[in-house]
Amino acid sequence: MAKAESKKEFKEKSLYYNRYFSLRYLTAGYFFVNFWWLIALAMGGSEVVLLPLALLLLCVPAIWEQKQKFDQREDNELPQTKHYFFFQVAINIFLGICYFTPAFSYFYPFITTSAFSIVFMLLLLGLAIGVWSLHHIIQIEKNEDRFLGDMKLMANKSNQKVIFLDIDGTLCDYNGTIPDSAKQAIWLARSNNHLVFLNTGRSKGEMDADLLNIGFDGMICGNGNFVEVNQKVILHQPLPETVEVEIVNWLKEHHSEFFLESNNGLFASEHFREKGLPVVRAYVQGKGQTDVSHMTVDTAFPAMQYGESIFRDDVNKISFILTDEVQPEIVKKQFPHLEFGTWGGRDEQPLFGDLRPKGITKSNAIKYLLQYLNLSLRDTIAFGDAQVDIPMFELCGIGVCMENGGPNAKKNADLVTDAVMDNGLYHAFEKLSLI
Repeated sequence: MAKAESKKEFKEKSLYYNRYFSLRYLTAGYFFVNFWWLIALAMGGSEVVLLPLALLLLCVPAIWEQKQKFDQREDNELPQTKHYFFFQVAINIFLGICYFTPAFSYFYPFITTSAFSIVFMLLLLGLAIGVWSLHHIIQIEKNEDRFLGDMKLMANKSNQKVIFLDIDGTLCDYNGTIPDSAKQAIWLARSNNHLVFLNTGRSKGEMDADLLNIGFDGMICGNGNFVEVNQKVILHQPLPETVEVEIVNWLKEHHSEFFLESNNGLFASEHFREKGLPVVRAYVQGKGQTDVSHMTVDTAFPAMQYGESIFRDDVNKISFILTDEVQPEIVKKQFPHLEFGTWGGRDEQPLFGDLRPKGITKSNAIKYLLQYLNLSLRDTIAFGDAQVDIPMFELCGIGVCMENGGPNAKKNADLVTDAVMDNGLYHAFEKLSLI
């Protein structure tokens, strides 16, 4: 760990030291030009040798000052470098004026008269570079140099995390209540340049305004068959209509009530409101609710619609009540060409099953999204509370389970945080230095 931190610190120092890159090389360039001028004058025995010697003596502390900046990232003052460039600019102006007088040859006795114009042009170039360098030094001292802004952006991006949040039992409780601390954690994380995505079994049609108004960078819905980034749909794989009809007819034949999940809402079978009530209450009770007398199918699924056609071409997945006739092994055998999952109450007891296109999972959707954004799995953090979230925990860099989550989910997480309504999301964001 210490070695990794040391390597990271060295990388950050090197990154910020590059803001002095141009000054370092320009100072070195002036040093060698002045050194060459000094040697040429000394060989001719000229008294003017004191001028390049003075420039070289001023150059040395400037070079040393710049070298020290590698370990002094917070100190951006450059007094020695500024003095040196100011003096260099003054000398270039003085020599440029001398070009128009006979005294010019006194400073360059080793140059033929025909080459004076070339020297003059080089003096003007040196003057322009010196003026630019002084301007750059002032920008650095005021922290207004463009390079610093680029470095901060790069540093932020290198520390950027991609966060995936389950909704029910993670972001909100099973009454749909989102704690204010969770909203604040998301706002702060996004302001710190982290990306926050929903990753849920819900379809987009189940997202209410209170949830969407928090603000996210995108969402994965339907356990992976719908992916949206910055309001742009990058993946949508609903059930083919022929497959949807096949599932609906089979469920009706086996007396299992169900509902269709689409981005346009939820569409229930004829008797789901009545047959679903005890199952929904068992589901909520299993998630820690003690008093479920107030719970109805309509409060559990406010987006549910009744009396609509159950044969549709916009269905993401189909959820159904597990019965004696409709058990997981039976469903898997009947629909081997589809992805099957269960969700339920206490200790992950299966109460509902769902069917969706083959290969559609939360984990596969994360991979697809990261490939689209050209981001790495090692920078991902997944939050969940249920069995269905375990593959997401195993895939991402860090898996976080809520205290109110199931025992298997907690066992497979890297970190267990407090329960949803005990500010668990906020506390985990703090612990992981996201906020």
